[in-house]
Amino acid sequence: MLGALSVVCFWAPGVGIVLGLLAIAAAVWAVRSEHLTGEHPLSGDTWLAIGSGVVGVVVGLGFLAMVLPNW
Repeated sequence: MLGALSVVCFWAPGVGIVLGLLAIAAAVWAVRSEHLTGEHPLSGDTWLAIGSGVVGVVVGLGFLAMVLPNW
């Protein structure tokens, strides 16, 4: 969910980047944590979360690169 929000909110300066980084961190934590109870997430779900987080960070950085010179 955070990765999708980072892609949608790329136009808000810094918000898309932060949400993308949080999505990546949450996906990695969910896979590697031994303290979580219940089923671990599926591999496809993990890669989807990481991929959408990366896309959000890249698009957010690209938007900032275009906007900052004109700010």
